[in-house]
Amino acid sequence: MKIRRKTNACLNCGHTLSEVYNFCPSCGQENNDNNVSIKTLASDFIANYFALDSKLIVSLKPFFFKPGYLTNRFIEGKRVTYFHPVRLYFFLSLLYFFTFSYVLNDTLEPDNIKANINQEALADLSPEEKAELDQMLEKIDPNANSELAQRLKNDSTPEQTTIAENGLIKWTNWAKDESLSNKAFMDSITSNGKNSIWPIDNELGAEKVRKALKDRNALKQQIFRNFSIMMFFMLPIFALILKLLYIRSSFKFIQHSVHTLHLHAFAYLIYSISLCLMLISVSDEIAGWIFFISFIGVSTYAYFSFLKVYKQGWLKTLIKFNLLGFIYINVLLVAVIFEFFISLLLL
Repeated sequence: MKIRRKTNACLNCGHTLSEVYNFCPSCGQENNDNNVSIKTLASDFIANYFALDSKLIVSLKPFFFKPGYLTNRFIEGKRVTYFHPVRLYFFLSLLYFFTFSYVLNDTLEPDNIKANINQEALADLSPEEKAELDQMLEKIDPNANSELAQRLKNDSTPEQTTIAENGLIKWTNWAKDESLSNKAFMDSITSNGKNSIWPIDNELGAEKVRKALKDRNALKQQIFRNFSIMMFFMLPIFALILKLLYIRSSFKFIQHSVHTLHLHAFAYLIYSISLCLMLISVSDEIAGWIFFISFIGVSTYAYFSFLKVYKQGWLKTLIKFNLLGFIYINVLLVAVIFEFFISLLLL
């Protein structure tokens, strides 16, 4: 709660005020005297900060270990004691998207892609093919050839080399080739036009694809910005699915929305931690296990939250939970594809 030092008269218009007035009834200015010492202002700031922080501390234990507890308390009307679900969501979503952005930048750097080229695969290439590959790498990155000797020592598979050589590297090379028309470029990356990549298989789409390949960092930043917005708009969709699954219950849409906020906030927290662990993991296999364990943890938490909030039997809850997951994942997949194309067209 904000600390106010009330005065007997409005400092703006001089209107006489009583202690009950937080704002002047004449001019509307706040009844608060800030003409105090730095020490007093600092004391007020610390008091307000720790009052807010105490709510977060009180909320942490049930948030971690009692699925559905905070949602039930909010529905019951006990909203002052615990951290507000909207604030909790935005705080943890900010943490998640910051972590996601950092990991995305680290894993999709061109150096990491070139690291997939190994000596065993290059040994099968003819001198002419090696020279062609060197020219391709030189056009993409002038320092590629000097770094290539170190990259060859990595334990990558021939399949990875094929993907690196014939996929992103070659596409980038074509995108930078000004002699290729947009139509020729699109035909090249879509197997001579046999596989359409609607809705960007046109002149504008070709320009955007070429721009994305030339500057992958710009595309990553655009995707990241739009992804956080997309996930925010997925919240009411998730709540709507809950409303349809529990249409016979007395729960209102706003109550499903609060439950949605708590579930997504917990998921963001766990996935933020798992992304950090995956980033420092020593192998892809360990990273895969980290993701799998985090997914199981979030799913288990959500299931028990359903049991506590909606208070239905475990089997009925399990059926609805799996149905929700199936619907939501498919809607999310469509949203991700749509978000990718929007990000591409906004470049």
